[in-house]
Amino acid sequence: MVEKVRLMVVCDEEGRELWRRGEGKEWSKSAVKEAIKEGRLVVFEDIPTKGGPETAVRLLLKSVVVIPVEEGGKRFYVYFDSGEKVRFSQEEIWQIVGMARWVIREEEKEKEKEAGRLFVGRSVAAEEVKRKILEAAQGGHVFIEGETGTGKGVVARLIHEVSEHKGKFVHVNCASLPHSLFESELFGHRRGAFTDAKEEKIGLVEAAAGGTLFLDEITEVPLDLQGKLLRFVETGRFRRLGETRERGVEVRIIAATNRAVGKAISEGRLRPDLFYRLSQHHIVIPPLRERREDIDALLEYYGGLLRGRRLSKGALSRIKAYSFPGNVRELLTLLQRLGARREPEEVSAEEVEKELSLFRRAEPEERKDEIEVLWAKIERGGNFWEVVKKPFLSRDLNRSQVKEFLRRGLLKSGWCWKELCEMVNLSPEEYHKFMTFLHDYKLKP
Repeated sequence: MVEKVRLMVVCDEEGRELWRRGEGKEWSKSAVKEAIKEGRLVVFEDIPTKGGPETAVRLLLKSVVVIPVEEGGKRFYVYFDSGEKVRFSQEEIWQIVGMARWVIREEEKEKEKEAGRLFVGRSVAAEEVKRKILEAAQGGHVFIEGETGTGKGVVARLIHEVSEHKGKFVHVNCASLPHSLFESELFGHRRGAFTDAKEEKIGLVEAAAGGTLFLDEITEVPLDLQGKLLRFVETGRFRRLGETRERGVEVRIIAATNRAVGKAISEGRLRPDLFYRLSQHHIVIPPLRERREDIDALLEYYGGLLRGRRLSKGALSRIKAYSFPGNVRELLTLLQRLGARREPEEVSAEEVEKELSLFRRAEPEERKDEIEVLWAKIERGGNFWEVVKKPFLSRDLNRSQVKEFLRRGLLKSGWCWKELCEMVNLSPEEYHKFMTFLHDYKLKP
């Protein structure tokens, strides 16, 4: 039986180290490469202490085994060196496989915990984002779509952190780069390539080699430069500005935009072929107003921003009723502003309302108008079925708009559903039908 582990290293199918156990520092990468090449178990036994392979002699190896292990639909290669054994029995090899499986499962659980810790929320929508984060972490380019403040940067970094590729994470705000310098910043330049190129410079693509390049607000990149980026995505090769020699680099690209992808493509802000190449994993982060049930979890996680103050029931109710056009970022700003006062200890509903009135001024006029139009139709005698249900079922209204319509009504009714039913010109006999419709289509705010 194996009683000691000098070093166990779990590698991916490319031979890259994922996790390790034991006190050993170095290991024979050539042994793992041979096992990957052969696609089977490889055993090196009775390695001579003198006259043997240089690496084996330097590392004082006696016997090494590399075992392919299938776990969770993925293949791993496990490098094992006990530091003592001269030969491994079949029983001991199976024991090593069992140890490796345990390590892999524990590490995968840690990935899931990390995703849960950093992308906060317990709603179905939040859990779906976490699932996609874990899928994207396995490899491939990623395209993230979400409104401002939903957490696109958090998701991008989280994908990198739980990924098996542990190179650098390079964040590029495309909106802040002058168009004339974008190609130079991305791919680098040689000395003298242009007037101010006094020194040779590597680009962000090379800086992120072996890791992740996060292109935030990619729809701000001009279409002609998107074409050059597309070529790199397709081939993995590029030229520094002013050079003729091609260079190659392996990097995973995560792109993000706060615009709806379909609209960005139709408006000529995003090349469809670039989107198709980058969306091997497409993650859409829903706005906070569409996962309102996550507000409790967010308040619990970021409660420290209140600096010891606590929210009254009225304050909490006001926060939950607000639409948060700035999403999670706006919620955190609200907590910071409330926490800056320190006194009184309890945050009142009036204090929250005062802060939210400042935020409402920044809410898009288009969003305000469409909800006001619906309520104007109700005030002119229209009922909920005609004004809201019919256009919702025909997809002229989306779920978010209906929830906002209801939320504004509930604020007026004091969150009384029966009173809201009357406000939208429905009879008391229609109350049950009204509530069933909202429940079936998950429209309750």
